[in-house]
Amino acid sequence: RCQQGDLIIFVSDFDCDLPTQQIKASDITIAAANKFERMEHGIKQAISWLSDQGKKVTQQAIALFLGKTRAAISHYSELIFLLLESLYSKKIQNSELKQQDKETCQVLAKVVSVVVNSNDPLADILAAIHEIFFDWIPSRLRRWLLYSLNLPTQTQLFSYLAVITGTTLEF
Repeated sequence: RCQQGDLIIFVSDFDCDLPTQQIKASDITIAAANKFERMEHGIKQAISWLSDQGKKVTQQAIALFLGKTRAAISHYSELIFLLLESLYSKKIQNSELKQQDKETCQVLAKVVSVVVNSNDPLADILAAIHEIFFDWIPSRLRRWLLYSLNLPTQTQLFSYLAVITGTTLEF
């Protein structure tokens, strides 16, 4: 099973003469966490779920999600405030970049279309595709660039990528 990438963890109190990294038991399993760590983990999950669902994140909503009382959750108000501050600052940054990212993807979609529909040698086309996806655009936008391509361009792009992997694609 080595090819499947299993993770092996040595738990020991003695020196194994191997490079090691000390981690908390609660990072392996939440069952090993103390009361505060379990509550912190639950609050993070609740905030993430509520936010993903587009629901208002309140102490009452978090308490309901966790099956606790609002009073029990109120003891963690500073933690909730810090988590919400981080969440909302990221959302504001993303919304400010959204239009710029969209325009970037639209421009690069035109470039990709020209490249994959050109009569250039295969090696030049593959080099250009690599440069666009790995040098010109951040990894977080690669998926959006693909979505910005029209279907014939996507098909042609994936055909070129299949050449690299030696795979036959059926459409």
